[in-house]
Amino acid sequence: MLETFSLFHFIRPYWLFALIPLVVIITGLMLKSSRRNQWTSSIDKHLLKHLLVGQNTIQPNSVFPLIFLAISLLLAVLALAGPTWEKRPLPVFETEMSKVLLLDLSLSMQATDIKPSRLIRAKHKINDLLSRTNEGQVALIVYAGDAFVISPLTTDANTILTMVPSLSPSLMPVLGSEPQRAFQLAEELLSNAGVFSGQIIWITDGIDDRDYNQVAEQLKASRHQISILAVGTREGAPIPLPDGQGFLKDAKGNIVLPSLKIAPLEQLASLSNGNVTQLSADDQDIERLLSSLEEPQDFIASDDDLQMDTWIELGPWLLLPLLLITAFSFRKGVVVVLALVLIPLYPSPASAAEQQVSSLQKHWINLWQTSDQQAAKAFNKEQHSTAAELFQQADWKSAALYKSGEYNAAAELLASNQFDDANYNRGNALAQAGRLEEAIIAYDSALEQTPNMEDAIFNKKLVEDLLKQQQEQEQQQQDGEKQQQQDGEKQQQQDDQQQQDGEQEEGDEEQESDQQSQDQQQKDQQEKEQESEQQKSELEQMNEAEREQVLEQWLRMIKDDPGGLLRRKMYMEYQKRQQQGKKLQDKGEKVW
Repeated sequence: MLETFSLFHFIRPYWLFALIPLVVIITGLMLKSSRRNQWTSSIDKHLLKHLLVGQNTIQPNSVFPLIFLAISLLLAVLALAGPTWEKRPLPVFETEMSKVLLLDLSLSMQATDIKPSRLIRAKHKINDLLSRTNEGQVALIVYAGDAFVISPLTTDANTILTMVPSLSPSLMPVLGSEPQRAFQLAEELLSNAGVFSGQIIWITDGIDDRDYNQVAEQLKASRHQISILAVGTREGAPIPLPDGQGFLKDAKGNIVLPSLKIAPLEQLASLSNGNVTQLSADDQDIERLLSSLEEPQDFIASDDDLQMDTWIELGPWLLLPLLLITAFSFRKGVVVVLALVLIPLYPSPASAAEQQVSSLQKHWINLWQTSDQQAAKAFNKEQHSTAAELFQQADWKSAALYKSGEYNAAAELLASNQFDDANYNRGNALAQAGRLEEAIIAYDSALEQTPNMEDAIFNKKLVEDLLKQQQEQEQQQQDGEKQQQQDGEKQQQQDDQQQQDGEQEEGDEEQESDQQSQDQQQKDQQEKEQESEQQKSELEQMNEAEREQVLEQWLRMIKDDPGGLLRRKMYMEYQKRQQQGKKLQDKGEKVW
């Protein structure tokens, strides 16, 4: 018994503070009642009701509703506080839901039979899928002539959302269409994560006959469910080339017209108890796709031996006597009094708004989201200053500082962190801050690590040209100032010579006239100096404005596209595979 009493506590003890205003209210009501009942000692009961004004005369037994009210409020507050003295060990469970998205980035996805293009519409659908992923893990794999992991399995779908807009066939280091490589990577991801039965969502515009048998064998051996989102139309459309260079042609010179063939995809999906959904203009395709995915049959323990002690809440048992009192009070009108008492306790809109920004809510958010997850959400909302304060990862923090215009701070952070592409990103930040010479040094460091980094080569050339142009402008300005100084000295010598000649001709008798001439010369000289200073100031302002304008134009050309990072990573991975002898089988001249 003593042990049970020692374990007694409240799960939500802050609710007990609600007893303070309730005690004040009940005390006030009882004092008011007692003042009215004082007349009963002096006036007969049958006369009292005629002498007191109003219909709410309190009878001697009217104290009982107040007692019932006090007991009801006490029980309600205690129930909300969550009394408990017993805890039980319970296993920790989590859902076994893992999805892998496979996105086809072959050239045929650029076809425009679905406006604006197959790929753009497919990326919109990926955003819809990710926005509806509220639990479990999700990964993204892209493929063309080879397959690459854009994001491994993660519970943070926002991480993938930030990468989707930059995906295009131009990122892929090798052209073609090799879905079997994508399925192989998906199987490896799920297997390494210990997922026994996962879900693979394949977003494609078709499969070649030469790849069908190999993919079919993979799906037969797979434990995972495969669902397909088919993109395109049966009529098809040409594949536009970049920069308006026409349309893609085959080896015979004919325009390629890729069309969607549903039947092979349906046969493949049936091998894994999945189905095919054709892309639509509304959300029906996403609804059908998600409804076709098998829900996890049960929950799995996150660890075989992991358990957590959970306090058993006993507050609901206090609701039973509260219900009896409430039912009895309906005919006495106490429920109305209870409602009037509780209404002032409901927070007003203003106080509710203040609670939203309270530190308690911040602590609550911190329980469910890391600072990096909160920062990623702010980054996606373009609240870059807030994201920069929250990010702990140096690469993302520097990106947020860069986006918020704090280029010097971003450069300093990148200088102390040597992760991939740190020197390249530091060069961009230094260039935006106007520190061009340091930017060139940073680009050189990036090129030492990755000599074939196209973006670094391009940006370095831009900054070098800009620096050269600035130096030429400064040299022209210095030459102009020097020329003005020489012209002024020459004019001064001429004025001095004229003054000496005038003095020799006029002599001492004309001293007064000479004095006037000197005063006039000094006045003229001052006007010339003022005019020269004004011209110099105007020239400096003009040069500064031109320099800022040119700097802004050049800096706009500096590439900071996140797709460049993905392109380099995939290219390096592709080179690594080539060196390891993992070359793909040559299947002919088809590259779409």
